[in-house]
Amino acid sequence: MRQFRALRFVAGFYRVLAWIGLILGILGGLAVMVFGVLGTAMRVPGVAADPLAAGVLGSIFMGLLTILGAVLYFIFLYATSDIFLVGLAIEQNTRETVNYLREDVEGYSNTTEARWEPRREPPPPPPPPNR
Repeated sequence: MRQFRALRFVAGFYRVLAWIGLILGILGGLAVMVFGVLGTAMRVPGVAADPLAAGVLGSIFMGLLTILGAVLYFIFLYATSDIFLVGLAIEQNTRETVNYLREDVEGYSNTTEARWEPRREPPPPPPPPNR
C-alpha cells in the first residue's frame, strides 16, 4: 500500500528539477565561456568593457562560476528530494514494525504458564592470593 502520493510526487519533482537545473546550468556556463571568448574578438571601439567579464580569462571565470552554481543548485534540490524520501521510508518502516509487534502480541497464548524463579545472588568473589 503506497501512501502519501503527493509527497512522493514532490520528491520526484524536485529530483527532475535538480537534473534540469544541472543540465541547463552546465550549458549556460559553457555558453558564457564560448560567447565570452568570441565576444573579445568583436570589440566595439569606444565602448568601455566590464573589467571582470572582459577578455578570455574573465569569460572562462564567469562560465566556471555559473557551472559551480548549477552544481550547488543540483545538490540542494537532490538532497531535498532525498529528505522527502527518507521521511517516507521512516514512516513505512515504523508502520511495518508496529504491524510486526501487533502480530507478536496477538499471537501470544496465555495457556502457557510463566515460571517465576527467584533472583539468585552472585557467588562471592574468590579470596585474594597469598603472597
